[in-house]
Amino acid sequence: MTYPYRPATTTSQSAIQEWQGLVAQIMTQAEVLLDSINRPLRIWERNELADIVAATAPGQCVGDSTLTREQALARDVIFKSLLVWLQTPQEVGRDAADQPILLTPLDLLSKR
Repeated sequence: MTYPYRPATTTSQSAIQEWQGLVAQIMTQAEVLLDSINRPLRIWERNELADIVAATAPGQCVGDSTLTREQALARDVIFKSLLVWLQTPQEVGRDAADQPILLTPLDLLSKR
């Protein structure tokens, strides 16, 4: 992943300022990624592509695509695994009663 070139300034940034800037860029890219994930998933489900892939012989291309059966299945697994991770609660801190504060990565992105 490359980041936009940032010209040198006369003042230097602290480590936390540099980290904050990089995280802001990554969060913006993550929002774009989230938006772009939904369409392929809808197409997969609404067009019952799993059935088409399952009916394809191993090693053969699926329909009129250039993806083999195995490549199509792998891509579906990647998208679905990413969605599972996005919806998995993570401890982000503790409240005053020392109870865990749990948020999913999806929660964190939507609260930006």
